[in-house]
Amino acid sequence: MNKRTGRKRTAATGDQDQAPALRLEWRSPAELAVNPRNWRRHPEQQEAALAGVLSEVGWAGACLFNEATGLLIDGHLRQKVALANGADKIPVLVGRWTPDQEAKILATLDPIAGLATADPVALDQLLRDVTTSCEELQAVLDGLWADAQEGAVFDAAEAAPPELPDGDRSPFQQMTFTLHDSQAETVKAAIEKAKATGDFNGSPNENSNGNALARIAEAYLGQG
Repeated sequence: MNKRTGRKRTAATGDQDQAPALRLEWRSPAELAVNPRNWRRHPEQQEAALAGVLSEVGWAGACLFNEATGLLIDGHLRQKVALANGADKIPVLVGRWTPDQEAKILATLDPIAGLATADPVALDQLLRDVTTSCEELQAVLDGLWADAQEGAVFDAAEAAPPELPDGDRSPFQQMTFTLHDSQAETVKAAIEKAKATGDFNGSPNENSNGNALARIAEAYLGQG
């Protein structure tokens, strides 16, 4: 606790009074020097996709610039696209960091963001509301959706019915359906959403996909 101000000091933020200032400015992309230690490389498809989204929605993010070293930390591709399109000014977050701190930000900023995982159901719902006239951006969206759906694909043999003595009738049934690709993706998304609503406590079935389908049917019939 800071006795003078009463502010609490935390490991995550340090002393708020001594935190370096971070301000938003509009600067010429030409004055933002490329960082020689930047390790990210941007293919042409990514550059075209970024140019496409900027043309459709404008600037919805900012570059990160270290005025102590005079170098960019984040936003090298945005600066490149801005220069190529003749942008006069672009949004830039400006701060001051030591060279060691700058190196740590360079090394971790994108990888930490990349640790996030996708909820395939939420992503599917979001992408239904997204349209674009940019082919490269559409390819990015299609790839994003496909990657997320890989985690939602279910295996019919996930949990086989238990073995029973000869002559006993199994209380389990296997059902097979033929679906169009678009229908299959809808079914997969519905199954994942049904699973997310809670455990299947009390069900004699060990197959979570079967339980999810039963839960969806019960909800449709008004039995849930």
